[in-house]
Amino acid sequence: MAGRKILVVDDEVDVRDILSKKLTESGYDVKVLSAGKDVLQHCRVSPPDLLLLDIVLNDTDGYSVAEELRRDKSIPKVPIIFMTGQDLDVPEMARNSARFGVCDFITKPCAFADVLEKIRLFI
Repeated sequence: MAGRKILVVDDEVDVRDILSKKLTESGYDVKVLSAGKDVLQHCRVSPPDLLLLDIVLNDTDGYSVAEELRRDKSIPKVPIIFMTGQDLDVPEMARNSARFGVCDFITKPCAFADVLEKIRLFI
């Protein structure tokens, strides 16, 4: 786990701050972004070991970002976990996760222990 890189993409500053702090304390190397438009460039330069990606962003949506990541063959296939605060039903989230090549999803708010458990499944 030591040194494993996690990229957190969320437009909510509180979510970014909390996840960054707690993941760093758990031994991960954490980078945060607030906009979906910055994800591809960041992943080209410094591919993370895992991406925590909010579905609803100010400039785009996580579905579009995930789709672009999967299309760009210059970027290694990074495990993605969607995050959402939306009230979506679980079967719909499972279908969308599979459609975009996403490993799993987290509904916000959630316990940090649940986030760590999901992360540890993929890195």
